[in-house]
Amino acid sequence: MELPPFAALRAFEAAARLESFRAAATELRLSESAISHQVKKLERHLGVTLFLRRDRRLTVTAAGRQYQAELGEAIAGMRAATRRVTARATGRLTLSIPPSFAGRWLVPRLPAFQTEHPGIALHLETSARVTDFSRDAVDAAVRMAPDVDAHLHADRLWPETLAPVAGPSLRERFPEPADAAAIARGPLLANSLHPGEWAWWARTHGLDPAALPVPTALDSSESVLRASTAGMGVGLGRRPLVDDGLADGSLIRLGEAIATGAVYWFVAPPHTVTSPAVDAFRRWLLRQVRAGG
Repeated sequence: MELPPFAALRAFEAAARLESFRAAATELRLSESAISHQVKKLERHLGVTLFLRRDRRLTVTAAGRQYQAELGEAIAGMRAATRRVTARATGRLTLSIPPSFAGRWLVPRLPAFQTEHPGIALHLETSARVTDFSRDAVDAAVRMAPDVDAHLHADRLWPETLAPVAGPSLRERFPEPADAAAIARGPLLANSLHPGEWAWWARTHGLDPAALPVPTALDSSESVLRASTAGMGVGLGRRPLVDDGLADGSLIRLGEAIATGAVYWFVAPPHTVTSPAVDAFRRWLLRQVRAGG
């Protein structure tokens, strides 16, 4: 069987995903009647009913739902492939970066990269989600994990460590160096995305997690570090997110840094890692890491 016209596939995929001809028309900037026409054309081509139309209500059939899921993956892959090939021609570089890493470490250093490579247009997508390079329109990513997919090019950047940190205003509360028992008396700041971190820290120091004071919960590593800097309490800071704060004195480290087992990686598919823009960023990033960031 010949493939259906792409316009019909595109119209159907949007209508089935959104469960509305009107919403699909808005997304694709077409008229509602054009969407309906393309869907009917596709149904005739396939000889399969994709939608049930009853009392002006639209319901995707089981066959339609399965077809939409597979088409959605194919269209996403086409978009990603198109973006990658145009990126090579235009010097555009799209990176997926964890939000806290972007704000705390990468963005302050990007002016140096742009000065060094003025022809590369950077686009940062901040996300903690694991990048699926077959679907996502992304050239490369920085990710934190114990290991990475063997099919990807991967450069090890840093092992992740956690250490208790606070603002300088809290230094007088703790002996120097601060012992674990003193730190454990708080006040403590916790990342609600990693609620077990303080319990893990306590166990590594032979302390009873149940004896810890209830920490103030914040919604991200960035929030914990901001609150620590402001003197609200003691947070567990990740390297390299705390590097600049420790260097400029806005943060002090109260205890030893402990490896968590996770690693920061630069990852990219083999077919993009050799593109000029990705290669330039990769080499620049590795120089920054080797130089101590």
